[in-house]
Amino acid sequence: MTAVEYGELVRVIPMTSGIFPTEFTWRGRRHRVRSVERFDTETRPRRSGVMRRRLFHLRTASGMRCLLSQDIERETWHLEKVLIGRGGVR
Repeated sequence: MTAVEYGELVRVIPMTSGIFPTEFTWRGRRHRVRSVERFDTETRPRRSGVMRRRLFHLRTASGMRCLLSQDIERETWHLEKVLIGRGGVR
């Protein structure tokens, strides 16, 4: 399994009663989240202090596997990677 890295901003619709995303828009296309396969929280030093972000390993309804991140302080979401298996993008 390989990954194509992007780091692009995306628009996310989170669950109303939680933090997990239910849908996101990337490059003008809406992607409905079928499952959250893994969830992590990461803390790293940054020039202006500490960066805290949440990492969501997702599978979409169309079968795409990807990594979304949420910068907690800036309240921004990014598509970090699209995971590619044998046979192309999934």
